[in-house]
Amino acid sequence: MAKVPTRGLSGVLRYRLSYPAGVCESGYCNWEGETETGRPIQRRRGYEINDQTFARVSLAAMPAYLADIIDVALAAYTIDRLSPRRMPGQRHEERGWQRILEVCIPVRDPRRWENAQVKSGLERLLGYFTNDRWIFQFSQRQRTGRTAELQRGLSLTPFNLPPAVCLFSGGLDSLSGAIGQLLQPPDQHIVCVAGSTSDWMGCVQADLASGLRRRFNGRATLLNVPFHLALPDDGAWPEETSQRARAFLHLMLGAVGTALCGAGVLTVHENGVGALNLPYTGADFGSRMSKAMHPMALADTANWLSTYLNHPFRIVGTALGLTKAQGCRTLIVADLGGLLARSFSCDGFQRVTGQPACGICKSCLMRRQSIYAGGLSGFDKPEAYISDITNPEVVISDHHIHGLRLMLDQLSVLDQCLAASDPWRALVDAFPPLLELEARAEDWQDVGGPGLPSTTLPSMYAAYVKEWEQFPISPSLRRGIGLGKAA
Repeated sequence: MAKVPTRGLSGVLRYRLSYPAGVCESGYCNWEGETETGRPIQRRRGYEINDQTFARVSLAAMPAYLADIIDVALAAYTIDRLSPRRMPGQRHEERGWQRILEVCIPVRDPRRWENAQVKSGLERLLGYFTNDRWIFQFSQRQRTGRTAELQRGLSLTPFNLPPAVCLFSGGLDSLSGAIGQLLQPPDQHIVCVAGSTSDWMGCVQADLASGLRRRFNGRATLLNVPFHLALPDDGAWPEETSQRARAFLHLMLGAVGTALCGAGVLTVHENGVGALNLPYTGADFGSRMSKAMHPMALADTANWLSTYLNHPFRIVGTALGLTKAQGCRTLIVADLGGLLARSFSCDGFQRVTGQPACGICKSCLMRRQSIYAGGLSGFDKPEAYISDITNPEVVISDHHIHGLRLMLDQLSVLDQCLAASDPWRALVDAFPPLLELEARAEDWQDVGGPGLPSTTLPSMYAAYVKEWEQFPISPSLRRGIGLGKAA
């Protein structure tokens, strides 16, 4: 592998990833970066991906152009994860959030990927997700394709129903959204595409999908695609925790499943508050805030896929105008509240027996707040959280309660904006990222956003603020929390 400089212009970290044989079921990729002293270093990292489950939705083998999408998406996820934005020992404020990420990958149809619109569009799209500069180099793949490309598929299901494809993470949003799809007429067969990086998460997804099949007469099929990186061969390897390209990989897996089903629409179920992910402080910008399911990220991804596939492709969110609590009420309608505790919505797996969720990250806090506001508190399991913030006897350090403080501060700002004579203008002034939605109102509606952002979002955030009043946070944790401007 040719040497590349590990420092770009203005000291921006530069990394490079290559797959000598292309992406196989398992193998090694080569990564080049630098040590903490700035010395260039090359390493190998093992990986595995199993996309054979896609054979369940097509009577033909996976086409080469779809297999290439999986390869490129996995490469983007891998280099993003393996390439730290900050060197060991660097203070957080010194963290260089922008990187130059170069991917060299063999594909089955290099001419398709070297098309100017496809290649530059891919680099811009990933730049939107991660706030980095991306450079792709494509070459002709020589190695035989994966098993999914070499075997004919099976029929989707014994039911003669049209398929509808959705992303299925195993979180509360994806569960309640899939239930909502199954409740709506006309009857469809829901195909749940689920990428998983651990056996444990794969089991969570399979368990929830089984519950849906039992309740809805078999009208749900899970397509689980496990992928993971092996432990490093040469000791500790500092990885990037933000992993903003992970969402791109999940969307590409969903797109492949959609194409194999002969459909043209991929459905996602992220609630509007989570999808927009407004900043909590003035320092939250660029890749410091996730854009995983942001409406404009969905619109741009759909546009790129339409260019690559050479036919229209849509990604539609079903809950972009709803709070998480409003979305999860489908569990009550379907009498499936018992599945709630079996879903998982935490920013990290805690590896504590019987307590997989931390209880204090923003995802855990949003989950529990929505459970109480959605009338599902009877199905909550406080013992599943390492820190139960509803228990007045639990002591939580200031460091660990920082996320709650930020969320309550943001609620104060939202409340002030909504009390203004023009709530939308006040929201835009406090949270400038909303300007993008205002400027791209057509894209907002095309990805499932109801009405205009200026009319829909004030109502959504008003409901969100009110819902927090129903969340019984321990009084000792509310005390002493100052209210400051979130953006």
